[in-house]
Amino acid sequence: MDQTVLWTEVGAFAQVAAAVATFAAVCVSLWLARSERRANVKVRAGLRLMFAGDGSAFEDVISIVITNFGMRAVRISSMGWRTGWLRRGPKWLGFQYAVQKLDHRTSMLNSPALPFDLGPGQETTLYLSPDPFRNGGELRGNFFNRHFPWRRKPSPAKICVIVFLVAAKNVVTRAERGLERFLATGVITNGAERANNAANAKV
Repeated sequence: MDQTVLWTEVGAFAQVAAAVATFAAVCVSLWLARSERRANVKVRAGLRLMFAGDGSAFEDVISIVITNFGMRAVRISSMGWRTGWLRRGPKWLGFQYAVQKLDHRTSMLNSPALPFDLGPGQETTLYLSPDPFRNGGELRGNFFNRHFPWRRKPSPAKICVIVFLVAAKNVVTRAERGLERFLATGVITNGAERANNAANAKV
């Protein structure tokens, strides 16, 4: 092969490789810039035991942990619940929404007041009292439970926690099974009552 043709092909290949590398670098830069602007918030919701360590009894709490994994600060405006399975469909399958009211009856000690800001890498926890959720009523009968046409008794719905962000997509996370069961039935298993009974038995 003519040396001139060979080096021409090598030069063309090098130009193509350089163009591909430049394009990839631009794509990575754009992706990083977009990632820095995008909110990245994770939520965990479940039942926990609160223990003061001063000799007082164990206490059941609903824990909503909000963590900001992103590179930008976010504002948490409110939180609430979503039950159901489908965005559209029959009433017994469709989504239902409720905003959680945080006042002296529901919000517990050390819970931040809404709205609040969460900086990059920061985490905070909302503690809710389970007492307002223990009693039955319309909320349990038709929101946390659904009436399927083929069943006489209501059945637990899929329950998710929603954290509402300002100028960003809301975060929807399914509640842990223990919390789902409690919201649907009003009963906490393996909670504070059991822990207190076990502690008293050792005295």
